[in-house]
Amino acid sequence: MARYFPGQSISRIHGQPKKIGETLYFPMFHPAAALHQPKYRAMIEADFAKVPELLASLEAASRPQPPAEPPAVKAEQLSLF
Repeated sequence: MARYFPGQSISRIHGQPKKIGETLYFPMFHPAAALHQPKYRAMIEADFAKVPELLASLEAASRPQPPAEPPAVKAEQLSLF
């Protein structure tokens, strides 16, 4: 936490993704925290529930976009005479 979120508290920033450079960080309570402090269980479950949507959005963003099609050129019929 201190390296990537200096001066922050996990209770304030958990469940809020943050991109630093090319890496996306998703701060969460450690799952064992729910064993020691049952009040954290609902927050931990809510954070884990966000993971599939977050991964899907990352996957969609990393897919290469198809190249744009060039504008259609209108053919003109030439006269033989």
